[in-house]
Amino acid sequence: MKTIELATADLKPSADNVRSKHTKESIAMMAHSLLTKGLLNPIIVAKNGDDKYEVIAGRLRFEGAKKAGIEAVACVDISGMDQADKIEVSLTENVDRRQMSSIQLYRAFNAMFKAGKSVPQIAESFNMEERRVQQLLAIGRLPAKILNLAEAGEIGDRGLEALAIAPKERVSAFCKMPADKRPQNWQIHKWLRD
Repeated sequence: MKTIELATADLKPSADNVRSKHTKESIAMMAHSLLTKGLLNPIIVAKNGDDKYEVIAGRLRFEGAKKAGIEAVACVDISGMDQADKIEVSLTENVDRRQMSSIQLYRAFNAMFKAGKSVPQIAESFNMEERRVQQLLAIGRLPAKILNLAEAGEIGDRGLEALAIAPKERVSAFCKMPADKRPQNWQIHKWLRD
C-alpha cells in the first residue's frame, strides 16, 4: 500500500463499495468540511482492469471533493489486495463509521460552545443551519434521567429532540412514568401532542 495523489476526475466509485449512496446534505457537508479543514483521511482506491482507479472506501469524501471542485486528493492504493480483502476494507470503514446520534452531536457541540465557539460558528463549521445547532444544544436542558436514557439507546433521536422542545410539565410527566408505560422512540412525539 502506498499513498498517492490522484485527480478526482480520474476516479470513479467501485461497484463493490458497500455504501453506494449518500444524501445531497451529507455530500454538501463533506464538501464544506474539505474546503475548510482539508482531507483528513485519504481515499482508499484500487486499479480496475483498465488501469484506472476506483474508490474502494471513502466515497463520501470523493463525492464531497468533486462537489467542492477539488482537483486532486490523497489516496491509499490497495491494488495488490485480492477482491475479498478490498470488499472487507470497504465494509470495515463503513461499519466503523456510523451516523452520530443526537445525544452525541449535543455533547460535541456543547463542548465546542463551552470552549468559546458561537452557534453561528458551529453551524458554519458543519454547514448546518443555526436552528439545527440550537435544537441540538437544547437537549442539554433536559433532565439527567432523559439524557441517560438517550445514552443507553432507550430514547431515539426523534424522541429526544421532541422532548428537548417540549413544555417542562410534559418532560416532567415523562420522567415520572414507569419504564413499561413510557412511550418509545417515535411514539414520544405522538404522546407529546396528545
